[in-house]
Amino acid sequence: EKNKIFLDATLESIDKMNQALRLFGADSGKPEIEIVNKTKGAGIHPGDLRYNVINLVDEPLANGLLGYGPSVANPMTGEIIKGHVNQYAGVARTGVPYYWDNLARFYNRNQLDLDGLDPLPTTSSATTTSEVSERIESLSTMAAIAKLEADESIPAPLVSKEEMTTSKAATKAPTELKKTFSDELDFEKVVATEENRLSFWAEHNVYPIEASWVSSTSKAMLDNLKLDDDRYFEIKLDDAGKEVSRELKRWKYLPKDLQVKTADAITVATYSNTLVHELGHNLGLRHNFKGSNDKSNYYTLEQAHQLGLNNIPAYSSTMDYAPSMLDETPTWGLYDIAAFKFGYGRKVETVQASSGSAPTPVAKPADDASDEAKAAYNSYLKELQDYQQSFAYRFGDNAENDALMVCSEVKKLTGTDSGKSLYNCDFSRFDTAALSDDSELKAKTRYGVLYYLDKVNEIERKSYDFCTDGNVSLNSDCNRFDEGTNLEEIVSYEWQNYLDSYDRRNLQLYGTTGLYSTDYIGYLLRRYSEM
Repeated sequence: EKNKIFLDATLESIDKMNQALRLFGADSGKPEIEIVNKTKGAGIHPGDLRYNVINLVDEPLANGLLGYGPSVANPMTGEIIKGHVNQYAGVARTGVPYYWDNLARFYNRNQLDLDGLDPLPTTSSATTTSEVSERIESLSTMAAIAKLEADESIPAPLVSKEEMTTSKAATKAPTELKKTFSDELDFEKVVATEENRLSFWAEHNVYPIEASWVSSTSKAMLDNLKLDDDRYFEIKLDDAGKEVSRELKRWKYLPKDLQVKTADAITVATYSNTLVHELGHNLGLRHNFKGSNDKSNYYTLEQAHQLGLNNIPAYSSTMDYAPSMLDETPTWGLYDIAAFKFGYGRKVETVQASSGSAPTPVAKPADDASDEAKAAYNSYLKELQDYQQSFAYRFGDNAENDALMVCSEVKKLTGTDSGKSLYNCDFSRFDTAALSDDSELKAKTRYGVLYYLDKVNEIERKSYDFCTDGNVSLNSDCNRFDEGTNLEEIVSYEWQNYLDSYDRRNLQLYGTTGLYSTDYIGYLLRRYSEM
Protein backbone atom coordinates (compact mmCIF):
# COMPACT_ATOMS: atom_id res chain seq x y z
CA GLU A 1 0.00 0.00 0.00
CA LYS A 2 2.92 2.30 0.77
CA ASN A 3 4.10 2.34 -2.85
CA LYS A 4 0.78 1.87 -4.61
CA ILE A 5 1.21 5.17 -6.47
CA PHE A 6 4.31 3.75 -8.17
CA LEU A 7 2.61 0.47 -9.03
CA ASP A 8 -0.26 2.42 -10.58
CA ALA A 9 2.19 4.69 -12.42
CA THR A 10 4.03 1.63 -13.75
CA LEU A 11 0.87 0.04 -15.12
CA GLU A 12 -0.29 3.34 -16.64
CA SER A 13 3.10 3.95 -18.29
CA ILE A 14 3.14 0.44 -19.74
CA ASP A 15 -0.35 1.04 -21.16
CA LYS A 16 0.83 4.28 -22.80
CA MET A 17 3.83 2.55 -24.37
CA ASN A 18 1.70 -0.30 -25.70
CA GLN A 19 -0.86 2.18 -27.03
CA ALA A 20 1.79 4.13 -28.96
CA LEU A 21 3.05 0.88 -30.46
CA ARG A 22 -0.45 -0.21 -31.47
CA LEU A 23 -1.22 3.15 -33.08
CA PHE A 24 2.05 3.90 -34.86
CA GLY A 25 4.08 0.67 -34.83
CA ALA A 26 1.67 -2.23 -35.06
CA ASP A 27 3.92 -3.78 -37.72
CA SER A 28 7.12 -3.24 -35.73
CA GLY A 29 7.46 -6.87 -34.69
CA LYS A 30 8.06 -5.85 -31.07
CA PRO A 31 5.66 -7.54 -28.66
CA GLU A 32 3.79 -5.45 -26.15
CA ILE A 33 5.13 -5.22 -22.61
CA GLU A 34 3.13 -7.24 -20.10
CA ILE A 35 3.27 -6.96 -16.31
CA VAL A 36 2.47 -10.45 -15.01
CA ASN A 37 2.04 -9.50 -11.34
CA LYS A 38 -0.18 -6.42 -11.29
CA THR A 39 -1.07 -6.37 -7.61
CA LYS A 40 2.04 -7.16 -5.55
CA GLY A 41 5.75 -7.89 -5.79
CA ALA A 42 6.82 -11.30 -7.06
CA GLY A 43 9.86 -11.72 -4.82
CA ILE A 44 12.12 -12.32 -7.82
CA HIS A 45 15.82 -11.53 -7.55
CA PRO A 46 16.71 -8.80 -10.10
CA GLY A 47 19.72 -10.82 -11.24
CA ASP A 48 17.74 -13.95 -12.10
CA LEU A 49 18.22 -14.40 -15.85
CA ARG A 50 14.86 -16.14 -16.17
CA TYR A 51 12.88 -13.00 -15.41
CA ASN A 52 12.58 -9.39 -16.52
CA VAL A 53 12.21 -7.25 -13.41
CA ILE A 54 11.20 -3.71 -12.43
CA ASN A 55 12.80 -3.10 -9.04
CA LEU A 56 11.65 -0.17 -6.86
CA VAL A 57 14.11 1.55 -4.53
CA ASP A 58 12.01 3.99 -2.52
CA GLU A 59 14.67 5.24 -0.11
CA PRO A 60 16.61 8.40 -1.05
CA LEU A 61 20.19 7.76 -2.11
CA ALA A 62 23.08 10.19 -2.24
CA ASN A 63 24.22 9.08 -5.70
CA GLY A 64 21.59 11.10 -7.55
CA LEU A 65 20.31 8.25 -9.73
CA LEU A 66 16.73 8.25 -10.99
CA GLY A 67 16.94 4.97 -12.86
CA TYR A 68 19.19 2.26 -14.24
CA GLY A 69 18.21 -0.09 -17.07
CA PRO A 70 20.79 -2.79 -17.87
CA SER A 71 20.11 -5.81 -20.03
CA VAL A 72 21.81 -9.16 -20.63
CA ALA A 73 22.46 -10.33 -24.20
CA ASN A 74 23.64 -13.58 -25.73
CA PRO A 75 27.29 -12.82 -26.60
CA MET A 76 27.13 -15.05 -29.68
CA THR A 77 23.97 -13.63 -31.26
CA GLY A 78 23.32 -10.28 -29.57
CA GLU A 79 19.82 -11.40 -28.61
CA ILE A 80 18.56 -9.69 -25.44
CA ILE A 81 17.53 -12.44 -23.02
CA LYS A 82 16.86 -10.44 -19.87
CA GLY A 83 16.42 -6.86 -18.71
CA HIS A 84 15.77 -5.20 -15.39
CA VAL A 85 15.08 -1.66 -14.28
CA ASN A 86 16.01 -0.09 -10.95
CA GLN A 87 13.65 2.81 -10.23
CA TYR A 88 14.93 5.19 -7.54
CA ALA A 89 11.70 6.86 -6.44
CA GLY A 90 13.31 8.11 -3.25
CA VAL A 91 15.80 10.19 -5.23
CA ALA A 92 13.00 11.62 -7.37
CA ARG A 93 11.17 12.72 -4.22
CA THR A 94 14.17 14.61 -2.82
CA GLY A 95 14.03 17.00 -5.77
CA VAL A 96 10.37 17.95 -5.38
CA PRO A 97 10.85 21.33 -3.59
CA TYR A 98 13.19 22.48 -6.33
CA TYR A 99 10.96 21.17 -9.13
CA TRP A 100 7.94 22.91 -7.64
CA ASP A 101 9.67 26.27 -7.20
CA ASN A 102 10.75 26.21 -10.84
CA LEU A 103 7.25 25.25 -11.91
CA ALA A 104 5.88 28.13 -9.84
CA ARG A 105 8.36 30.56 -11.37
CA PHE A 106 7.25 29.69 -14.90
CA TYR A 107 3.57 29.65 -14.00
CA ASN A 108 3.99 33.16 -12.62
CA ARG A 109 5.68 34.18 -15.87
CA ASN A 110 2.64 32.94 -17.79
CA GLN A 111 4.79 30.25 -19.39
CA LEU A 112 2.70 27.22 -18.42
CA ASP A 113 -0.04 26.09 -20.78
CA LEU A 114 -2.99 25.14 -18.56
CA ASP A 115 -5.50 24.48 -21.35
CA GLY A 116 -4.14 21.22 -22.73
CA LEU A 117 -3.95 20.41 -26.43
CA ASP A 118 -5.46 22.68 -29.02
CA PRO A 119 -8.56 21.16 -30.63
CA LEU A 120 -8.11 19.41 -33.93
CA PRO A 121 -8.73 21.70 -36.93
CA THR A 122 -12.10 21.20 -38.56
CA THR A 123 -10.97 22.22 -42.04
CA SER A 124 -8.40 19.46 -42.37
CA SER A 125 -8.16 15.90 -41.18
CA ALA A 126 -4.43 16.15 -40.61
CA THR A 127 -2.05 18.54 -38.89
CA THR A 128 0.98 19.56 -40.86
CA THR A 129 4.48 19.82 -39.51
CA SER A 130 4.34 23.58 -39.97
CA GLU A 131 1.34 23.84 -37.65
CA VAL A 132 3.21 21.95 -34.96
CA SER A 133 6.26 24.10 -35.58
CA GLU A 134 4.25 27.27 -35.12
CA ARG A 135 2.87 25.97 -31.85
CA ILE A 136 6.32 25.06 -30.54
CA GLU A 137 7.86 28.32 -31.69
CA SER A 138 5.07 30.32 -30.05
CA LEU A 139 6.33 29.17 -26.67
CA SER A 140 8.83 31.59 -25.15
CA THR A 141 12.24 30.01 -24.73
CA MET A 142 13.78 32.82 -22.80
CA ALA A 143 11.62 35.18 -20.80
CA ALA A 144 14.60 36.94 -19.26
CA ILE A 145 16.05 37.89 -22.65
CA ALA A 146 12.68 39.29 -23.71
CA LYS A 147 12.89 41.77 -20.84
CA LEU A 148 16.19 43.24 -22.01
CA GLU A 149 16.20 46.48 -23.96
CA ALA A 150 16.51 46.02 -27.71
CA ASP A 151 19.61 48.21 -27.89
CA GLU A 152 21.32 45.99 -25.33
CA SER A 153 20.95 42.92 -27.50
CA ILE A 154 23.96 41.75 -29.43
CA PRO A 155 22.90 40.57 -32.89
CA ALA A 156 24.39 37.32 -34.09
CA PRO A 157 24.13 35.77 -37.54
CA LEU A 158 21.70 32.89 -37.87
CA VAL A 159 23.52 29.71 -38.78
CA SER A 160 21.64 26.61 -39.84
CA LYS A 161 22.31 23.21 -38.37
CA GLU A 162 23.40 22.02 -41.81
CA GLU A 163 26.07 24.72 -41.94
CA MET A 164 27.40 23.88 -38.51
CA THR A 165 27.34 20.10 -38.61
CA THR A 166 28.09 17.43 -41.14
CA SER A 167 25.67 14.68 -42.05
CA LYS A 168 27.61 12.24 -39.90
CA ALA A 169 28.20 13.04 -36.25
CA ALA A 170 31.71 12.71 -34.93
CA THR A 171 32.27 9.89 -32.48
CA LYS A 172 34.75 9.17 -29.74
CA ALA A 173 35.89 6.10 -27.84
CA PRO A 174 33.80 4.75 -24.92
CA THR A 175 34.40 6.49 -21.61
CA GLU A 176 36.47 4.94 -18.83
CA LEU A 177 35.55 6.16 -15.35
CA LYS A 178 38.37 8.16 -13.79
CA LYS A 179 39.28 7.37 -10.18
CA THR A 180 41.97 10.00 -9.63
CA PHE A 181 39.82 12.76 -8.10
CA SER A 182 41.63 14.63 -5.32
CA ASP A 183 42.07 18.07 -3.78
CA GLU A 184 45.35 18.48 -5.66
CA LEU A 185 43.72 18.51 -9.11
CA ASP A 186 43.68 21.83 -10.93
CA PHE A 187 40.33 23.24 -12.05
CA GLU A 188 40.54 22.05 -15.66
CA LYS A 189 41.07 18.47 -14.51
CA VAL A 190 38.23 18.72 -12.01
CA VAL A 191 35.90 19.84 -14.81
CA ALA A 192 37.08 16.98 -17.01
CA THR A 193 36.48 14.51 -14.18
CA GLU A 194 32.92 15.74 -13.66
CA GLU A 195 32.21 15.49 -17.39
CA ASN A 196 33.72 12.01 -17.29
CA ARG A 197 31.24 10.99 -14.57
CA LEU A 198 28.21 12.05 -16.60
CA SER A 199 29.59 10.43 -19.75
CA PHE A 200 30.27 7.14 -17.98
CA TRP A 201 26.81 7.05 -16.38
CA ALA A 202 25.07 7.82 -19.66
CA GLU A 203 27.00 5.19 -21.60
CA HIS A 204 25.97 2.59 -19.02
CA ASN A 205 22.24 3.36 -19.14
CA VAL A 206 22.17 5.31 -15.87
CA TYR A 207 19.61 8.12 -15.63
CA PRO A 208 20.88 10.92 -13.34
CA ILE A 209 18.81 13.41 -11.39
CA GLU A 210 20.21 16.21 -13.59
CA ALA A 211 17.83 14.89 -16.25
CA SER A 212 14.72 16.00 -14.40
CA TRP A 213 13.74 19.55 -13.58
CA VAL A 214 11.11 22.05 -14.60
CA SER A 215 12.59 24.00 -17.48
CA SER A 216 12.58 27.64 -18.45
CA THR A 217 10.54 27.18 -21.59
CA SER A 218 6.77 27.43 -21.63
CA LYS A 219 5.36 23.97 -21.05
CA ALA A 220 2.11 22.19 -20.33
CA MET A 221 1.08 21.69 -16.72
CA LEU A 222 1.48 18.21 -15.26
CA ASP A 223 -1.69 16.31 -16.05
CA ASN A 224 -1.70 14.57 -12.66
CA LEU A 225 -1.58 17.79 -10.63
CA LYS A 226 -4.63 20.06 -10.60
CA LEU A 227 -4.22 23.56 -9.21
CA ASP A 228 -7.81 23.57 -7.97
CA ASP A 229 -7.13 24.81 -4.44
CA ASP A 230 -6.72 28.54 -3.80
CA ARG A 231 -4.19 27.74 -1.09
CA TYR A 232 -1.64 27.06 -3.83
CA PHE A 233 -1.74 30.77 -4.64
CA GLU A 234 -0.83 34.13 -3.21
CA ILE A 235 -3.94 36.08 -4.20
CA LYS A 236 -4.06 39.89 -4.16
CA LEU A 237 -7.34 41.80 -3.97
CA ASP A 238 -8.17 45.43 -4.62
CA ASP A 239 -10.09 47.65 -2.20
CA ALA A 240 -13.37 46.33 -3.56
CA GLY A 241 -12.34 42.75 -2.81
CA LYS A 242 -11.86 41.88 -6.46
CA GLU A 243 -8.95 39.63 -7.38
CA VAL A 244 -6.24 41.49 -9.27
CA SER A 245 -3.50 38.84 -9.39
CA ARG A 246 -2.58 35.36 -8.27
CA GLU A 247 0.81 33.72 -8.15
CA LEU A 248 1.85 30.24 -7.12
CA LYS A 249 3.55 30.14 -3.75
CA ARG A 250 7.05 28.84 -3.28
CA TRP A 251 7.35 25.38 -1.81
CA LYS A 252 8.08 26.41 1.77
CA TYR A 253 4.87 28.47 1.92
CA LEU A 254 2.54 25.69 0.76
CA PRO A 255 0.31 24.11 3.43
CA LYS A 256 1.57 20.70 4.53
CA ASP A 257 -1.35 18.78 3.02
CA LEU A 258 -0.75 20.41 -0.36
CA GLN A 259 2.96 19.64 -0.10
CA VAL A 260 2.13 15.96 0.35
CA LYS A 261 -0.28 15.97 -2.60
CA THR A 262 2.14 17.89 -4.82
CA ALA A 263 5.14 15.77 -3.86
CA ASP A 264 3.31 12.60 -4.86
CA ALA A 265 2.27 14.06 -8.23
CA ILE A 266 5.72 15.38 -9.16
CA THR A 267 7.49 12.23 -7.97
CA VAL A 268 5.14 10.05 -10.01
CA ALA A 269 5.72 12.19 -13.13
CA THR A 270 9.49 11.86 -12.70
CA TYR A 271 9.19 8.14 -12.01
CA SER A 272 7.04 7.52 -15.10
CA ASN A 273 9.29 9.38 -17.54
CA THR A 274 12.34 7.60 -16.14
CA LEU A 275 10.65 4.20 -16.46
CA VAL A 276 9.95 4.65 -20.18
CA HIS A 277 13.57 5.66 -20.78
CA GLU A 278 15.01 2.71 -18.87
CA LEU A 279 12.68 0.18 -20.50
CA GLY A 280 13.95 1.57 -23.80
CA HIS A 281 17.45 0.49 -22.76
CA ASN A 282 16.14 -2.94 -21.75
CA LEU A 283 14.69 -3.33 -25.23
CA GLY A 284 17.91 -2.36 -27.00
CA LEU A 285 17.58 1.39 -27.60
CA ARG A 286 20.63 3.60 -27.23
CA HIS A 287 20.57 7.19 -26.07
CA ASN A 288 19.48 9.68 -28.72
CA PHE A 289 20.49 13.16 -27.61
CA LYS A 290 19.07 14.70 -30.78
CA GLY A 291 15.53 13.76 -29.87
CA SER A 292 15.06 17.39 -28.85
CA ASN A 293 16.41 18.67 -32.20
CA ASP A 294 14.22 16.43 -34.35
CA LYS A 295 11.20 18.70 -34.77
CA SER A 296 10.01 17.06 -37.98
CA ASN A 297 9.48 13.83 -36.03
CA TYR A 298 7.67 15.24 -33.01
CA TYR A 299 4.18 13.89 -32.61
CA THR A 300 1.66 15.94 -34.54
CA LEU A 301 -1.37 17.49 -32.89
CA GLU A 302 -3.54 14.72 -34.29
CA GLN A 303 -1.20 12.01 -33.02
CA ALA A 304 -1.02 13.61 -29.57
CA HIS A 305 -4.82 13.56 -29.43
CA GLN A 306 -4.82 9.88 -30.40
CA LEU A 307 -2.45 9.13 -27.52
CA GLY A 308 -4.49 11.16 -25.05
CA LEU A 309 -1.59 13.50 -24.24
CA ASN A 310 -2.09 16.94 -22.73
CA ASN A 311 0.64 18.55 -24.85
CA ILE A 312 2.88 17.92 -27.84
CA PRO A 313 6.15 16.48 -26.51
CA ALA A 314 9.21 18.38 -27.73
CA TYR A 315 11.10 15.15 -28.42
CA SER A 316 11.08 12.45 -31.08
CA SER A 317 12.57 9.94 -28.63
CA THR A 318 12.28 9.02 -24.98
CA MET A 319 15.99 8.18 -25.10
CA ASP A 320 17.09 11.82 -24.85
CA TYR A 321 18.05 13.32 -21.48
CA ALA A 322 15.28 15.89 -21.12
CA PRO A 323 15.85 18.70 -18.61
CA SER A 324 12.09 19.25 -18.28
CA MET A 325 9.31 16.95 -17.19
CA LEU A 326 6.74 19.32 -18.71
CA ASP A 327 7.28 18.56 -22.39
CA GLU A 328 8.95 15.15 -22.19
CA THR A 329 7.36 12.26 -24.04
CA PRO A 330 5.68 9.87 -21.55
CA THR A 331 5.72 7.03 -24.07
CA TRP A 332 7.66 5.85 -27.12
CA GLY A 333 8.48 8.60 -29.61
CA LEU A 334 8.38 8.19 -33.38
CA TYR A 335 12.14 7.63 -33.52
CA ASP A 336 11.85 4.85 -30.92
CA ILE A 337 9.12 3.14 -32.92
CA ALA A 338 11.19 3.36 -36.12
CA ALA A 339 14.12 1.80 -34.24
CA PHE A 340 11.87 -1.03 -33.02
CA LYS A 341 10.73 -1.63 -36.60
CA PHE A 342 14.34 -2.11 -37.66
CA GLY A 343 15.51 -4.11 -34.65
CA TYR A 344 12.52 -6.37 -34.14
CA GLY A 345 10.56 -6.35 -37.39
CA ARG A 346 13.50 -5.99 -39.80
CA LYS A 347 11.72 -3.09 -41.47
CA VAL A 348 13.16 0.21 -42.62
CA GLU A 349 11.06 3.30 -43.30
CA THR A 350 11.40 5.27 -46.53
CA VAL A 351 9.40 8.10 -48.10
CA GLN A 352 8.70 7.60 -51.81
CA ALA A 353 6.13 8.54 -54.45
CA SER A 354 2.66 7.25 -53.64
CA SER A 355 1.45 4.16 -55.43
CA GLY A 356 -0.89 4.39 -58.39
CA SER A 357 -3.36 2.01 -59.97
CA ALA A 358 -2.30 -0.29 -62.76
CA PRO A 359 -3.57 1.01 -66.11
CA THR A 360 -6.58 -0.68 -67.64
CA PRO A 361 -5.30 -3.21 -70.23
CA VAL A 362 -5.72 -2.27 -73.89
CA ALA A 363 -5.53 -4.99 -76.55
CA LYS A 364 -2.86 -4.61 -79.21
CA PRO A 365 -4.60 -3.29 -82.34
CA ALA A 366 -4.32 -4.91 -85.76
CA ASP A 367 -1.98 -3.43 -88.35
CA ASP A 368 -4.90 -1.87 -90.20
CA ALA A 369 -6.50 -0.43 -87.05
CA SER A 370 -7.33 3.24 -86.84
CA ASP A 371 -4.76 5.78 -85.73
CA GLU A 372 -6.95 6.47 -82.72
CA ALA A 373 -6.78 2.82 -81.59
CA LYS A 374 -3.01 2.71 -82.10
CA ALA A 375 -2.58 5.92 -80.13
CA ALA A 376 -4.67 4.51 -77.29
CA TYR A 377 -2.52 1.38 -77.20
CA ASN A 378 0.74 3.35 -77.22
CA SER A 379 -0.61 5.49 -74.40
CA TYR A 380 -1.40 2.33 -72.44
CA LEU A 381 2.14 0.98 -72.97
CA LYS A 382 3.60 4.24 -71.67
CA GLU A 383 1.36 4.17 -68.59
CA LEU A 384 2.24 0.51 -67.99
CA GLN A 385 5.96 1.26 -68.25
CA ASP A 386 5.65 4.15 -65.78
CA TYR A 387 3.66 1.94 -63.42
CA GLN A 388 6.19 -0.89 -63.55
CA GLN A 389 9.06 1.54 -62.95
CA SER A 390 7.37 3.05 -59.90
CA PHE A 391 8.85 2.37 -56.47
CA ALA A 392 5.65 0.72 -55.24
CA TYR A 393 5.74 -1.84 -58.07
CA ARG A 394 9.49 -2.49 -58.31
CA PHE A 395 9.77 -3.28 -54.60
CA GLY A 396 6.19 -4.31 -53.91
CA ASP A 397 4.79 -7.73 -53.09
CA ASN A 398 4.58 -9.12 -56.62
CA ALA A 399 6.22 -11.79 -58.76
CA GLU A 400 8.35 -9.24 -60.63
CA ASN A 401 10.17 -8.07 -57.49
CA ASP A 402 13.47 -9.96 -57.27
CA ALA A 403 15.02 -7.58 -54.72
CA LEU A 404 15.97 -8.73 -51.22
CA MET A 405 13.26 -6.53 -49.71
CA VAL A 406 9.52 -6.08 -50.03
CA CYS A 407 8.06 -2.63 -49.39
CA SER A 408 4.48 -1.90 -48.42
CA GLU A 409 2.75 1.47 -48.43
CA VAL A 410 1.80 2.54 -44.90
CA LYS A 411 0.10 5.88 -45.44
CA LYS A 412 -0.10 8.78 -47.84
CA LEU A 413 1.50 11.97 -46.57
CA THR A 414 0.21 15.53 -46.66
CA GLY A 415 1.61 19.05 -46.56
CA THR A 416 5.07 19.45 -48.05
CA ASP A 417 5.17 15.69 -48.70
CA SER A 418 1.91 15.63 -50.63
CA GLY A 419 2.07 13.03 -53.39
CA LYS A 420 4.41 10.85 -51.35
CA SER A 421 3.84 7.96 -48.97
CA LEU A 422 5.57 6.34 -46.04
CA TYR A 423 6.69 2.79 -46.86
CA ASN A 424 7.95 -0.02 -44.66
CA CYS A 425 10.57 -2.14 -46.40
CA ASP A 426 10.72 -5.68 -45.02
CA PHE A 427 14.14 -7.36 -45.14
CA SER A 428 13.11 -10.93 -44.35
CA ARG A 429 14.36 -11.96 -47.81
CA PHE A 430 17.68 -10.31 -47.04
CA ASP A 431 18.09 -12.26 -43.80
CA THR A 432 17.22 -15.52 -45.55
CA ALA A 433 19.79 -14.77 -48.25
CA ALA A 434 22.45 -14.01 -45.63
CA LEU A 435 22.01 -17.52 -44.21
CA SER A 436 21.79 -19.34 -47.54
CA ASP A 437 24.42 -21.51 -49.21
CA ASP A 438 24.10 -19.58 -52.47
CA SER A 439 27.39 -17.64 -52.60
CA GLU A 440 26.15 -15.17 -55.21
CA LEU A 441 23.02 -14.40 -53.22
CA LYS A 442 24.91 -14.25 -49.95
CA ALA A 443 27.42 -11.79 -51.43
CA LYS A 444 24.64 -9.24 -51.83
CA THR A 445 24.19 -9.18 -48.06
CA ARG A 446 27.87 -8.75 -47.21
CA TYR A 447 27.69 -5.12 -46.09
CA GLY A 448 24.34 -5.26 -44.32
CA VAL A 449 20.81 -4.00 -44.77
CA LEU A 450 21.51 -0.28 -44.76
CA TYR A 451 24.26 -0.55 -47.36
CA TYR A 452 21.96 -2.62 -49.56
CA LEU A 453 19.23 0.00 -49.22
CA ASP A 454 21.33 3.16 -49.46
CA LYS A 455 24.11 2.18 -51.86
CA VAL A 456 22.94 -0.77 -53.95
CA ASN A 457 19.41 0.46 -54.57
CA GLU A 458 20.04 4.18 -53.85
CA ILE A 459 16.92 4.43 -51.70
CA GLU A 460 16.91 7.16 -49.08
CA ARG A 461 15.66 6.23 -45.64
CA LYS A 462 13.19 8.38 -43.73
CA SER A 463 15.29 10.90 -41.85
CA TYR A 464 15.57 10.86 -38.06
CA ASP A 465 18.08 12.97 -36.13
CA PHE A 466 20.36 10.82 -33.99
CA CYS A 467 23.46 11.08 -31.85
CA THR A 468 24.53 9.07 -28.84
CA ASP A 469 27.10 9.04 -26.06
CA GLY A 470 30.13 8.83 -28.32
CA ASN A 471 29.05 12.01 -30.12
CA VAL A 472 28.62 14.25 -27.06
CA SER A 473 31.20 17.06 -26.67
CA LEU A 474 32.28 16.64 -30.29
CA ASN A 475 29.09 18.11 -31.79
CA SER A 476 27.55 21.42 -30.73
CA ASP A 477 23.97 20.21 -31.16
CA CYS A 478 24.46 16.82 -29.47
CA ASN A 479 24.06 17.54 -25.77
CA ARG A 480 22.66 15.95 -22.65
CA PHE A 481 20.07 18.03 -20.76
CA ASP A 482 19.46 20.66 -23.43
CA GLU A 483 16.44 22.02 -25.27
CA GLY A 484 16.00 23.52 -28.70
CA THR A 485 15.67 22.47 -32.31
CA ASN A 486 18.63 24.49 -33.59
CA LEU A 487 21.79 26.10 -32.28
CA GLU A 488 20.13 29.44 -31.58
CA GLU A 489 17.40 27.84 -29.47
CA ILE A 490 19.93 25.67 -27.62
CA VAL A 491 21.99 28.73 -26.68
CA SER A 492 18.83 30.58 -25.60
CA TYR A 493 17.91 27.68 -23.35
CA GLU A 494 21.38 27.53 -21.79
CA TRP A 495 21.34 31.26 -21.10
CA GLN A 496 17.88 31.11 -19.50
CA ASN A 497 19.01 28.19 -17.36
CA TYR A 498 22.04 30.18 -16.24
CA LEU A 499 19.91 33.16 -15.24
CA ASP A 500 17.45 30.99 -13.34
CA SER A 501 20.11 29.07 -11.46
CA TYR A 502 20.92 31.67 -8.81
CA ASP A 503 18.82 30.31 -5.96
CA ARG A 504 19.83 26.71 -6.39
CA ARG A 505 23.49 27.67 -6.81
CA ASN A 506 23.83 30.28 -4.05
CA LEU A 507 21.11 29.63 -1.47
CA GLN A 508 20.64 26.48 0.58
CA LEU A 509 16.94 26.16 -0.22
CA TYR A 510 16.71 22.57 -1.35
CA GLY A 511 19.37 20.65 0.55
CA THR A 512 19.15 19.11 4.00
CA THR A 513 22.65 19.63 5.36
CA GLY A 514 23.39 23.31 4.72
CA LEU A 515 26.13 24.92 2.65
CA TYR A 516 29.74 24.07 3.43
CA SER A 517 33.09 24.86 1.89
CA THR A 518 33.14 21.30 0.52
CA ASP A 519 30.18 22.27 -1.68
CA TYR A 520 32.20 25.00 -3.37
CA ILE A 521 33.86 22.81 -5.98
CA GLY A 522 30.46 21.47 -7.08
CA TYR A 523 29.20 25.05 -7.28
CA LEU A 524 32.11 26.04 -9.53
CA LEU A 525 31.65 23.02 -11.76
CA ARG A 526 27.96 23.68 -12.33
CA ARG A 527 28.48 27.37 -13.01
CA TYR A 528 31.32 26.58 -15.40
CA SER A 529 29.32 23.96 -17.29
CA GLU A 530 26.47 26.41 -17.86
CA MET A 531 28.60 29.24 -19.22
